[in-house]
Amino acid sequence: MEKTATTSMATSESTKPCIVVEERGTADSFTGTTASTPSRISVAVSPSQRVCFLSPTEVSYYKRIELGRLLTRHLTSHESWNLLFLHADASFVRFNFSVPHNARMALLARRNEPPSITAYDIMEVIADHHRLYRRTTAMQLEEINFLHYLEAGTWYLTLINDDNKSIYVVFTPNITREIPLTCPNACHDHGNCHLGKCHCFPGYIGPDCADSKYLTLS
Repeated sequence: MEKTATTSMATSESTKPCIVVEERGTADSFTGTTASTPSRISVAVSPSQRVCFLSPTEVSYYKRIELGRLLTRHLTSHESWNLLFLHADASFVRFNFSVPHNARMALLARRNEPPSITAYDIMEVIADHHRLYRRTTAMQLEEINFLHYLEAGTWYLTLINDDNKSIYVVFTPNITREIPLTCPNACHDHGNCHLGKCHCFPGYIGPDCADSKYLTLS
């Protein structure tokens, strides 16, 4: 039986942070008729603490996709979306996201092996400092993208909804031939520019490092 390409938390939602547990996919980890319904696993946590399944380690949990295809999915609270693609030649790939305002997500990627929370080649976080707005007819979405140089191989991706509510995600990974050499607003001299992306100095945030993490008192 084919396993689902998503995994989710094991207990009811709570406002407290969840205990992150890698999903091993063993028979002891699941109950019910299908592998798409993860149940509690035996870990020592309090009854009020949630247990999350975020990063499956079995290849069969990953759904194969093609670069350039637009993909959409509703992700429930603390659910992960597990994908893979074959990358024949080394090149730059842009990971494009459209997500609701205030969404909190993470992207983990690893070459030739599924990623985990401690073993990955790429980790990107979608949080408050990535904010580019786009209006649609149904909802307000934010467009966020990350550019990475990927070696040839099989790339495994895990997209995690790190929030207490469901979100709608539009995801399009594309090979790109146009590599930006400049950054927006030259990073306001608050960071270094690399392949069109600002890497902000400590104390500054934002796509162009314009914002300070600290309040200024006038």
